[in-house]
Amino acid sequence: MRIYIAGPMAGIPDCNIGAFARASFHFRERGHFVVNPVKVARIYGTDREVAESFDTYNTRPDLPSAALAARIVAAELDLLSTCDAIYLLRGWENSVGARRELAVALKKPSMIFMLEKENHE
Repeated sequence: MRIYIAGPMAGIPDCNIGAFARASFHFRERGHFVVNPVKVARIYGTDREVAESFDTYNTRPDLPSAALAARIVAAELDLLSTCDAIYLLRGWENSVGARRELAVALKKPSMIFMLEKENHE
C-alpha cells in the first residue's frame, strides 16, 4: 500500500520531523511505500528556505517568496494522488497543509483514512 503522511509542522519544535519519521518507519517496516512530505520539501531547499517560503505562502501567497512553497505543495498533492491511504498525525486538524491534503484525499473514493494513536505499537 502507498501511504501519505499528513500532519502539523508549523509552530512545532523541529517542524514535527520526528513524528513524520516515526510514522514513516512504522509503515515501511510493515512493507508499505511511504510518502513523507518532509522528505519531499527537502528536495526543494534547506529546512530554513522551506520554512521561510511557507511562512510567506500561508500569509501572503501572492509574494514571489511564496513561489517555492507553492511548488512544494503542488508536488506533495501530486504524490498524494498516487497513494492508497492518508495517515493523519496527531494535531492534523490544526494544520492548514494537512487539512488541504485531507480535502484532496476525500475526493478519491478509494482512499483509506487512518488517524495516529498514542504510539505506533
